[in-house]
Amino acid sequence: MKISSTQLLAFFETAKCSNFTLAAQKLLITQSALSQRILKLEDELELTLILREKSGISLTESGKILFQHCIENEKLEEDTLFNLKNNDKEGLSGNLFLGGFSSFNRSMALNPLSKFFNNNPNINIKLISKELHELKYLLDKNFVDVVFSSEEFDELKYESIHLMSEENVLIQHKSKNSSKNKLNKYEKFIDHDEKDTTTKNFWLLQSGKTPKYRRIYVDDIYSLIDSVALGMGCAIAPRHLVKAKSIVIVNKYKSLMVPVYMVRKKQLYYSKLQKQFWSFFMDSFS
Repeated sequence: MKISSTQLLAFFETAKCSNFTLAAQKLLITQSALSQRILKLEDELELTLILREKSGISLTESGKILFQHCIENEKLEEDTLFNLKNNDKEGLSGNLFLGGFSSFNRSMALNPLSKFFNNNPNINIKLISKELHELKYLLDKNFVDVVFSSEEFDELKYESIHLMSEENVLIQHKSKNSSKNKLNKYEKFIDHDEKDTTTKNFWLLQSGKTPKYRRIYVDDIYSLIDSVALGMGCAIAPRHLVKAKSIVIVNKYKSLMVPVYMVRKKQLYYSKLQKQFWSFFMDSFS
């Protein structure tokens, strides 16, 4: 049995967009025509691929399998085309999309990434910084090939390699009773956003009663550290990023060790670029 390419493309675009209207616009066809192609594909396969619900659409287990098949075919085709076009050029070719959290991307990932790029100047690189809780979504939706995360994710679906651990410490402005490093009642602690659990996890690690504190939010780690340097509050931050002379590290508390994993989806086909990048980055942190 051979699957129609137009029907398969209609399904693939809809699965990527999670929206019939957007998928139809990208394919330059009507929403009705898109729906008909997907229905015909489901009829021919005798399977339900997409669940249409009030809140949107979702893929069935069969739909997820077919979606992964489409992704791997797209990667294979892309890899082949890049190799054909760049056959006479040195190094690797292709697109490499990566996601990670800001403290790792800038301070730890860029150095080995620059070396990999300089050895392979024909590749296209996109490095995205997101909050930790957003990284799995990037990988699930295939917006990136690899993420750098503090979580391993489901081992049945993903492959994870431990790269390093970040030592997170309590930092505060040096003007705060620096001889005793005492915290005020309802101290202000700076986190990235409401879903950031770093401060909470730090205090769970300590012995004794967790102090009461207020939370304020600054989006990226460097702005967070700058906010402490300006006296806006305290924060839990990676030790290796603390450079400002106006900041002191309160060493009487246990450090919060946060693991960093390199994670990718398990799949049957990996491009030459994906395989060599994975090995290169793993070796860079060994």
